[in-house]
Amino acid sequence: MENEIKIEKGFVYFIKGQGSCKIGASRDVDARLECITNAHPEPLEIIHTIECEDMFFLEDVIQNRFSGKCVKGEWFNLDQKDIEEIKLLDEQGVMDKLLNVVFDFFVQRRTDRYVSANVFIRYCNSRDSNRGVSINQYKINKATKEFVEILKGEGIRNPMLSSHKGTWMHPKMFIDFAMWAGGNELKSQIIDGAKVLWEQSRQKQLIETANALKL
Repeated sequence: MENEIKIEKGFVYFIKGQGSCKIGASRDVDARLECITNAHPEPLEIIHTIECEDMFFLEDVIQNRFSGKCVKGEWFNLDQKDIEEIKLLDEQGVMDKLLNVVFDFFVQRRTDRYVSANVFIRYCNSRDSNRGVSINQYKINKATKEFVEILKGEGIRNPMLSSHKGTWMHPKMFIDFAMWAGGNELKSQIIDGAKVLWEQSRQKQLIETANALKL
């Protein structure tokens, strides 16, 4: 089904060169290193790997964590402090440190507060295999397109962020999507989850404001 991202076991790897570090995903990290080395004259080394159940999802989350240091594509200008942070990460560590998880099916990045549409759609379809809803069906709805423009008018530049690794949505966009995909069966849980997301977002804003006033 279009826009449904296949879950693949494997590794998120960190390959360091002389000037930057590549964050990627592969089932065979040594083979991937050899392939990258053939295209790069500089010495490269694997500094860390994380074995995980869903390598593309975890790769996306970690790349988002360091997005402000992206040089090009999957290469990042990381300092020694970043490298030390990476070496302490494992799959559970990434989930605990970089994500908020509400009711197992609301998975939100701590960095930008966007929520995973893929995790939620998998949950919906696992509950009812005949439901067969997809993210793409939601995207092409006229009402969805109109709502995207409304959110852009509120200053939300990208209500949805999609790539081959998955789709992440601004909390407002996600709640609309979840109501559409979850149906009446999940409506009460979605409302409860939305309250938690809002409270966490509000708490983060208050902390940021308090820290700014101290400067």
